[in-house]
Amino acid sequence: MTFLQRLRNVGLPLLMKELLEQSARPRTYAVRVAYALLLLLTVAFFNAGELQAISRGVASFAGRLGVGREIFSSIIWFHFVGTYVFLPALVSGVLTVEKERNTLGLLLITRLGPWTIIIEKFASRIIPMFTFLLISLPLMSFAYSMGGMETHMLLLGIWFLMLSVLHVGSIAIMASAFFSGSMASFLGTYLLLSLGAIAIPLFDAFFLKSAIAHSLIGKSLGYFSLFPPILFGMIRSDISSWTFGPLTDAFRTFFISVPVLISILMNLTLARYFLVRRADIASTNPVLSLFKWFDSITFWANDRFARGVVLVKESHHLPEFDPVAWRETSKRSLGQFRYLVRVLVTLLFPTLMLMWVACIMPSKTEFFQTAVIYWTFALWIISALLIAVTACNLIASERSRQTLDVLLTTPIGSRDLILQKLGGVRRLMFVCGTPLLCCLAFQTWRRTPFALGPNENFVYNWGQHQPVSTLQCLEYMITGGVTIIVLFHLTMWLAFWIGFRAKSTSKAILSTLGAIVAWCILPMVVMIILLNVVLGSVMSQTEGSGTMCWHLVSPVFLVMVMESWPLTMLHWVPFFPVIVNSSLYGACWYTIRFWVLNDADRGLGRSDQGRGSHWTTPGSPGSDNESYAGH
Repeated sequence: MTFLQRLRNVGLPLLMKELLEQSARPRTYAVRVAYALLLLLTVAFFNAGELQAISRGVASFAGRLGVGREIFSSIIWFHFVGTYVFLPALVSGVLTVEKERNTLGLLLITRLGPWTIIIEKFASRIIPMFTFLLISLPLMSFAYSMGGMETHMLLLGIWFLMLSVLHVGSIAIMASAFFSGSMASFLGTYLLLSLGAIAIPLFDAFFLKSAIAHSLIGKSLGYFSLFPPILFGMIRSDISSWTFGPLTDAFRTFFISVPVLISILMNLTLARYFLVRRADIASTNPVLSLFKWFDSITFWANDRFARGVVLVKESHHLPEFDPVAWRETSKRSLGQFRYLVRVLVTLLFPTLMLMWVACIMPSKTEFFQTAVIYWTFALWIISALLIAVTACNLIASERSRQTLDVLLTTPIGSRDLILQKLGGVRRLMFVCGTPLLCCLAFQTWRRTPFALGPNENFVYNWGQHQPVSTLQCLEYMITGGVTIIVLFHLTMWLAFWIGFRAKSTSKAILSTLGAIVAWCILPMVVMIILLNVVLGSVMSQTEGSGTMCWHLVSPVFLVMVMESWPLTMLHWVPFFPVIVNSSLYGACWYTIRFWVLNDADRGLGRSDQGRGSHWTTPGSPGSDNESYAGH
């Protein structure tokens, strides 16, 4: 065939199939609406001062001309964050789903070549992401009309956004071709992105003594950075020095974009290489593989240096009662005692080391105190991710492995089955809560007069020196403990509820993370916009009367305040914020728990009048032990 005949026969069947399936899902349009609303709220949040001035009549619309640069920057940076946070979850399962369904082999025996499969699968996820970027075109035109920015800056923002989408998508599809499961691909994508951000700067700093950073090429390419947001920020900060005409600007932009373009081509080439060679690889658990590798090292060290001493021996006896709970705590990697000890040591060791260094270096007390606060925030994020991902996978993983039907044949009521399934997650919550409680105890001790001295004040995260009373120390300790209990259980039940209804692990993880991020950010942004823009005059008259308590509609707000500011800024009544927070989210916790347990039979596939609603645990009221013996 001639080239024109081949071009007419290009039908892109795989791409059309993926796009048609996405367009038939109501979730696709719901996500677009949610993304658009989040974009509008974020832009309004970062430009609240300008909107507030216009709404109060302090300045006319024409008088605010010249602020379009800041509005445009908030739009661009929102898209950058959205690309690097959500796009890996959209792309990382594009090939692993085919492997899990055993349909990738069918694709490979069709007339579609490996390159065709990679390109069409890649485009099927990139095109929807580009539609998300098109949502912001009206806001970009509004920002451009407000003045303060040049045409080439608008084009630079669009160019680097496109590079970000292609770069992140290429890494995700390479991970999807390499790994066998959606979870491994999802985590591997973020790991590769993190390594790409820090590998070259660390290598240059430790081994080359910053030779690349001080060279002409290094200054031009910024450590050969493979992150378009960093390149865009570098150009934007140096935009005033570009005085050589648009041709030179375009040439320099293309020059510093060359490493990103090469990286995209390399990632797609590696994806094509892994597609055929790792198409039939057996599904593995990356967390369990990591634990087994760590076990081999600890067993060798124990035999070599401690002569094989075993402090706690795991029981291998079969359970008499609660068999599902025994399965979750004895057969799952994040439920077994020895693996939980490894997670505890991994989180607790840097926590105790940081506290120890903060105590022995009084000259750097303020620095290490701030470091403890930031480590506390990191522990909150790690704990929430571990609990959420583990809880949402309990039922979704059983569906993916097609073992849920076997599990439902057990003579256990659906309510008891769910409670037993969560046994391993409760162990994990205890492990995650221990380092947080250590940070809480250390920060409480730091606030007491015994640690501060008679003439010292406690230094908060933003450099505020404040006197702290015994009542405030007690309020901080109780607030932290109650918040850990309530938010951990709320996260567990929310994640389990979402995974309870999801049909695959990738959808469960993506939906859970999206719901948690939206619940943490959206209410706080809405309240800030509402209180500062719409009710700004009312707030100015009632300042200091506890209006900040309205921000408790976000679960993370109290955590941020208790570590960064005195709790009196929320309300002058002691323990009022923790009472409001625990009551609000305790009610949410109980409501979600009630919904899940009440809907257990239907959610698990047992009808309301079927066997699941009548089966009970042996020995419980209403059970017939003789009938079980007959079975």
